[in-house]
Amino acid sequence: MVFFALLFGIALVPIEVKALSREIGWMAYSLLLIKDIFLIDFPMSMLAAMLFSIVDKKPQVEDGIICGVLYLSILIPLIFIIGTITKMLPTEAIIALQQNLGPVFIAWGVMYLLLDYGLCILGGILGIIVVRELRGNKIQL
Repeated sequence: MVFFALLFGIALVPIEVKALSREIGWMAYSLLLIKDIFLIDFPMSMLAAMLFSIVDKKPQVEDGIICGVLYLSILIPLIFIIGTITKMLPTEAIIALQQNLGPVFIAWGVMYLLLDYGLCILGGILGIIVVRELRGNKIQL
């Protein structure tokens, strides 16, 4: 799951940043990061928890929390490592965001990470609950 999200994000983000920066300027990267939380991180953490639930016969809500945190904790370093090696990390967009936000940039980054971790945890919990409900309705998984 992490590798699919990594490839999807690294392949699309530079293209999206170039296309949107012409229209909305320095806010393009922050908008794309928030979009990626909802379209990549949340569904992938949910899918990871669902796969875990299929393997584990008695999953708990705590397992969903662990799946969400573990998913994002693996994905974030991989994005920066692979993005730096392939030179596809949009450093110009990050620098423009930092220059325009000024000292608020650190607070924005912390709030972004809290939102990302929160939605990944929510996706993990939801994945566990979906599989438990499907098992309760006698659907074979």
